[in-house]
Amino acid sequence: MNIGYANGAVDVGDANVLAQTLMLRKNARTALLANCILAGAVTYVMRGVVEAPVLLVWLAVLLSLNGARFLHIAASRASQDTYDAGVPWARTFTFGAGLTGAVWGIGAVIMFPPEAIQLQVFLAFVLGGLAAGAVVMAASWLPAFFAFSVPMLAPLIFRFLIEPGELPLVMGAMLILFVVFLGSLARSFNASLKQTLSLRNERSRLLDERHINEMFFTKTFDNSPVLMTLSDPKDGKHYDVNRAWTALTGYSHQDAMGKSSLELGLWSQPEDRARFIETLEREGEVAGMETIFRTRSGEERDMLVAGEHVLDGKMLFIGQDITRLKEVERLKTEFVSVVSHELRTPLTSIKGSLGLLSKKSDGLLPEQSRQLLELAERNTDRLTNLVNDILDFEKLRSGTVQFQSKRLDLAALTADTIAACRDLAEASGVTFQMIEPAQPVNVTGDAMRIGQVITNILSNAAKFSEPGGTVEISVSEMAGLARVEISDRGPGIDAAHRGAVFERFTQGDQSNTRAKMGTGLGLSISKPIIEQHGGYIDFRANAGGGTTFFFVLPITR
Repeated sequence: MNIGYANGAVDVGDANVLAQTLMLRKNARTALLANCILAGAVTYVMRGVVEAPVLLVWLAVLLSLNGARFLHIAASRASQDTYDAGVPWARTFTFGAGLTGAVWGIGAVIMFPPEAIQLQVFLAFVLGGLAAGAVVMAASWLPAFFAFSVPMLAPLIFRFLIEPGELPLVMGAMLILFVVFLGSLARSFNASLKQTLSLRNERSRLLDERHINEMFFTKTFDNSPVLMTLSDPKDGKHYDVNRAWTALTGYSHQDAMGKSSLELGLWSQPEDRARFIETLEREGEVAGMETIFRTRSGEERDMLVAGEHVLDGKMLFIGQDITRLKEVERLKTEFVSVVSHELRTPLTSIKGSLGLLSKKSDGLLPEQSRQLLELAERNTDRLTNLVNDILDFEKLRSGTVQFQSKRLDLAALTADTIAACRDLAEASGVTFQMIEPAQPVNVTGDAMRIGQVITNILSNAAKFSEPGGTVEISVSEMAGLARVEISDRGPGIDAAHRGAVFERFTQGDQSNTRAKMGTGLGLSISKPIIEQHGGYIDFRANAGGGTTFFFVLPITR
């Protein structure tokens, strides 16, 4: 942030220095005038002690010096350049103050009357008064204060100290104490001034930042493509609404002011608004809540809404129209469901026909034709599995899967599933080896769905293991949790793909030429099944290579 001055600008870090020098310049003119008046008064009083030519020369030098300093001040006030109000100007001023102080100090020595104690006190009084006045005039810039006061008082102090007698000694000592006191006072004044200026600049900075933030918020609020309102969370009355709100609801800005969304009938289901406010008060914010708004014309729009408290007890409400997204999602779901169901019937017929043809033509077909027939059967099975996986995934995602939960022995279920997958192991050239637990591991769940999870993990383990390899399976119980682990010695999972392992259609090798084919849906189906049972599924890399997938379920006593 910059603080402007005339045609220039200074950094916030230099703002205090600029203010100090400006204060010095402001006070200096009055001080120079007083300096000239006192010089004339001293000359008049000392006319009988010092020869007239000496006095006149001293007075002329002092008046000339003060005149030059006055012109320096006047020139800087007329300038539009911050250079003439900053440190360089203050240094020049300090140099002039030092010269002035030195001329006063020389004059005190010249005019010092050894026999006239009253004139000695007069000189001490005048110079002490000038030094005291310098605290007010120059303490904003300490170098100027010391440059003026020390050369002015030091010669007089020295003159008192070398005079015989106790009184001059006392006067000298008192002047020394007076100089120390004035120096301390000047430093204290300077520190207080700096603190005051810092607080003023900080307040100015905070006000500027607040102004900028308010402008940014106002522009963002007004021009946001999503619906936004500021309202009272208690009665819901609007303080402000943006353009997107008026465009979506059909109400004008004037219609909204002083009324709540409930009074305008925006909430198709008013209980949603009560639930929204309850969540806001409990958690401090609301995010990702779905509801339905009814516009002025009666049209209902699906909305994704959020809200939080902002300054002054207001509530910022944000809403996004997701009607089209919901419609697209519904159409996509219907499309996938219809297509999947429609594919099942011809696939079943094709598979049956291929199986029948394979049996009746056993030994009658040429080798090439037999291989093509086997290829067609494998790809039919693959398509059937893909259709089944897509249907399962959509059902799980939409929450329409019905789980048939009952008490079951997870170890026995795992053993049965392994037995059912023996053909899969033989086709991949691997061995399934299970470590049996010492006692039953009972859980509550859907045996078919949990078996589906085990099958999916076994399928991946067999697929990615080298021929002749062993897939180890274990079922255990620990701390009230049942744990199933399936470990292979395959190539493992690249760290770059770790975060996407449980996402749909995800495989380590996404190319069309990958060696291990599959739908990439098995793990994305397994994850919600386990989570619906109150557990979790994850994996880890094995120290000697390969991967261990595991899932955990609550134990049933």
